[in-house]
Amino acid sequence: MATQRKTPAKRLFTGLSGSPLAQIAVEAPPPLAPKAAKTPIKNMVLLHFCFNQQDGETKKEWCSCKKRVTREAAVALVKEHCADWLLTKNARARSGVSEFHRAIVVRAVIVNGETLYSVEPPLPIDRRDKKHEAIKETIRNRARRLLQKMFGKGVISQAILEMPNTELDELLSDAYNVDKF
Repeated sequence: MATQRKTPAKRLFTGLSGSPLAQIAVEAPPPLAPKAAKTPIKNMVLLHFCFNQQDGETKKEWCSCKKRVTREAAVALVKEHCADWLLTKNARARSGVSEFHRAIVVRAVIVNGETLYSVEPPLPIDRRDKKHEAIKETIRNRARRLLQKMFGKGVISQAILEMPNTELDELLSDAYNVDKF
């Protein structure tokens, strides 16, 4: 049976701390941060952008719609006529169709061949864009470190050191400015 070792109450050697009688401060583990309060999925409503229910289209068996809103926001969208509850087959209903209150279909209009939605659809995030942004951030960080060194030596002013990312990107993207820099 393995026993756990306890840290000694006093230092046994003199080191950077100085006295051999210096007490070791035993740090308590950091308190666990409370988890962010998430709205349970049962209180969320799925937004469908994949078909137009007003034109008589029906939902496919599978779709890639993943955006969700709270039930209150969904009710507000339906009241504002920006969306409709998803209609599903129901043999027990008089009309054979009933409203499914866990999903709404966002209304859409086609203008000049372009589909316009009453609610902003989620933009697909291209993984290449994420990677390129990470590379840009790395380059910006390196440039900032160089600027800090130059500021420390008195070569540049503080205004140049604190330039916003957009100006720094402009400076680094132009070959003439980079060579001049």
